[in-house]
Amino acid sequence: MKYRELYAGKQVCCTCAHYYQHYSRGSRGYYEVHCGRCTALSVKTRKPDHTCEHWKKK
Repeated sequence: MKYRELYAGKQVCCTCAHYYQHYSRGSRGYYEVHCGRCTALSVKTRKPDHTCEHWKKK
C-alpha cells in the first residue's frame, strides 16, 4: 500500500495489475518489502518502481 500511494498515477510495477507485493513478518505484524512478483513475465522478481511493456492499469 505504501508504494501504491507513493507512485500513484505513474506507470510503474506497483500500480500494475500483474504485480503482487511481497511482505515480511516482523515482531509487530507484516510489512512491505522493496520487491514483488510479476505474473506477466518469466522474470518474476520486480521492484515497485520498475516498469515494463506489460504494464496494465490496476
